[in-house]
Amino acid sequence: MSENPEKPKTPKSSDSLTSKPGQPVTPAADGTDNIQAGDVPEQTAPPEEQEQEDPPRPPGLKHSGPGIASFIISVTMLLSGIALLVISTTLLSDGSGGITSDTFIDPRDAGMQQTLLRIGTGFLTVLMMLLAAAVLGILGLAQKQRKKWFAILGTVISLIPLVAFIVLYLIGLVLGSLAV
Repeated sequence: MSENPEKPKTPKSSDSLTSKPGQPVTPAADGTDNIQAGDVPEQTAPPEEQEQEDPPRPPGLKHSGPGIASFIISVTMLLSGIALLVISTTLLSDGSGGITSDTFIDPRDAGMQQTLLRIGTGFLTVLMMLLAAAVLGILGLAQKQRKKWFAILGTVISLIPLVAFIVLYLIGLVLGSLAV
């Protein structure tokens, strides 16, 4: 006479729910009952969205911030120095495509003096920025648990022109003292 009334079954946690809070949950298609009262089932994305997610990357080392800054500054200043060298060589050429010992800059030509002053200031700025890039590169090399490639490249690219300038400056001092 009395039959056992069947309790409403709840879906697995992996099944998506269409009911709202406060409404009864419809039973799962396979008839399993894994969710207890008060539990909130996990909502999963459709399979096409799951395939588009990036797989987790293994933990690795990050690039050194000062190393990246050193690399960017050194490359930029190297290109700026080359441009300044080309501009100054063009201004000092005699028109035949070369610089001769007869090249003379008229001291009364104020425009040329200002131009040469700006080029000299540009070279000094490039040298100071290359020095800053070398310091940042060394700081990047000193960091632990960081990749060192940008720091190495930035340090090397910034130190080569600095050393070349110092060597040429010293040669000029020696040759200047011998000419007197």
